[in-house]
Amino acid sequence: VINKLLAGKIDYKYNKNKNILQFPNGSKIVLGGFKDSRDIDKYIGIEYDLMALEELTQLTEEKVLQLKGSLRTSKENWKPRIYCSFNPGGIGMQWVKRKFILKEDKNCFFIPATYKDNPFLNKEYIEYLESLPGSLGKAWREGDWDILEGQFFNEWRVEKHVCEPFPIPVSWPRFRGYDHGRENPACCLWFTLDYNGRVYCYRELYVQGWNADQIAREINRLSEGESYVYSVADPSIFAKMGHGETIAEVFARNGIAFVPASNRRIDGWNTVHQYLYWDESTLPKIMFFKTCLNTIRTIPMLIHDEKKPEDLDTRGEDHCADALRYFLQTLRERKGPKPLTEVERKLLAMKRESLAEKLDKL
Repeated sequence: VINKLLAGKIDYKYNKNKNILQFPNGSKIVLGGFKDSRDIDKYIGIEYDLMALEELTQLTEEKVLQLKGSLRTSKENWKPRIYCSFNPGGIGMQWVKRKFILKEDKNCFFIPATYKDNPFLNKEYIEYLESLPGSLGKAWREGDWDILEGQFFNEWRVEKHVCEPFPIPVSWPRFRGYDHGRENPACCLWFTLDYNGRVYCYRELYVQGWNADQIAREINRLSEGESYVYSVADPSIFAKMGHGETIAEVFARNGIAFVPASNRRIDGWNTVHQYLYWDESTLPKIMFFKTCLNTIRTIPMLIHDEKKPEDLDTRGEDHCADALRYFLQTLRERKGPKPLTEVERKLLAMKRESLAEKLDKL
């Protein structure tokens, strides 16, 4: 492609051994490829005035941030920049969609294009793209970022699993699930059960860079006025590190008593699949308030681990999924209390009136 772009337009020499294009003014273009994120390390530490990254979604956000550390210049009147190309899919799809498609980063500019906008594609490749079946074909041909090949939770549908918030009855039991993180995000999810055993995730806390005391105080603030059957957390927070408090002990000191979750990941994911499952005659056994933005954003973006397909790829943003897994593994088909009948409600009202009269006489 570079030969087609530069041939006859500018003088340059190509050093095949070093894979470098050299220009008369001393400028160079360094060409290189990568199989996975580990191959990027060989490019880190060199000064680049400009970078062009192909297939950005094949890289983690952390690796790209490391690479950006080499984006610097000693030239006057020059602003270092990165040009990227990408398709839907891959381990980096979550952060690329967030940054470019959802425009959460105001320093990024996205120019959408499909294969029809590329004049250099040959006929055979066009025929290949147009023959691709299923979600992968739709994603690559149309640039559809709402579908994902290799999606771990392929049961997920916004219209089936996301609902408007509503007042939760006092009689519905409540629970919390927590996945700890500091450098990585920490996630706490709040759950309740209706009379039929359907789970509702009604609140989330999703923070990064906070210590355990800060997280505990915020969980307490958000939990004010509520009581919980139990709260379950990542079992790693109970591990003793040195002579200080465990993370679980920090939370306990702040009034939050966690029980350890199971470490059986595959069993946990199977349980999550069961709760997300739905068909034309069956509603899913779990729903999420639309205010749980990070949970709704990250769960459908997780993909299978290529080496262990029954597990998800942990390089993805899996913190909300882990908090969900910890809770559902402990639930074991627990059901909430049955609603009172009309007769029971009237009897309860009569008892309350009688008690109030007795108290008045006192």
